[in-house]
Amino acid sequence: MKNLIATPVLIAVFILLFPGFAFADSPKLKVNNESIQFQYGQPFIENGSSLFPLRDLLISLDIPDDDNHIIWNDQQKMVSIIPLTPKNQMIEVSINANTISINGIHKNLEVSGRLVDGRVYLPARAIAEALNAKVDYDDQTNTVLIVTNAPEINKVETEKENSSIHIQDQRIVINALRLGMSSTEVKSILGTPTKSGIDPGMNEPFEEYPNYSIYYYEDKVTFITIKSIDDQLINSIEELKGIAKYKGFETTYYYFDPSRQLMMARKGNSNSLTLGHADGNFYYYVDNGEISSVNNEAKALHDLFKRYQKQFK
Repeated sequence: MKNLIATPVLIAVFILLFPGFAFADSPKLKVNNESIQFQYGQPFIENGSSLFPLRDLLISLDIPDDDNHIIWNDQQKMVSIIPLTPKNQMIEVSINANTISINGIHKNLEVSGRLVDGRVYLPARAIAEALNAKVDYDDQTNTVLIVTNAPEINKVETEKENSSIHIQDQRIVINALRLGMSSTEVKSILGTPTKSGIDPGMNEPFEEYPNYSIYYYEDKVTFITIKSIDDQLINSIEELKGIAKYKGFETTYYYFDPSRQLMMARKGNSNSLTLGHADGNFYYYVDNGEISSVNNEAKALHDLFKRYQKQFK
């Protein structure tokens, strides 16, 4: 998205297509009382809402201007935003959708995101509040006022921020983490690891964080372990569509067949959860009854698991 520059001709065409907005008397933006200059397009008003170039807005809110923190999916016409703070947070905005997703929790938008000449525009309030900033409006100067570092204002519930799970592109996403991520992407979410090295048992690189253990193969995440989880996360897992539930070996297993991803929840001094891919052992133990099916989704996969077993022999 960075190398696309708005042209007057296309903007004029957009005005003809969407007469509900105008560039006249363009809205202004101040962050912490500092006026923001726009590099990636000019803000406009649509149906009474001020829409700003998303990249300019994010940069003004201290989101790093790189592809690890502002991720454009051209096929889905969606932007994923990974802020430095709060940790474990992912914000997703789809063009023409009337909601914004914050760790899988959807909030309504007054005006949906727009794509103008390759640039995404969005109401400032939606993004600012997702980042725990306070938003106000000065109608005399047509200026949106944002004050950052205001965690007590318009904050998504802490429990939901810290315990979020959803399915995106047929993959499980836990607290903005997913399998296949690079170590750079993980660090952009979790910060600096407390420890890293090669695990002697698995002979694979790993990183330790206060509440996470991350394992890699060829710089791609293969296992994610959350060392301590709460009931909120478990309840959210069981509400996911298509999750097959199993029990055995003092462990509860949650299996998602489209990507063959497996979550293992263990109880102990503190409950933990590991996300990885199912292997031949899992299919074998299910087929032999050592791991038992709990819900209908699990029972429906029994015959399919017999075929999967053969692939590992």
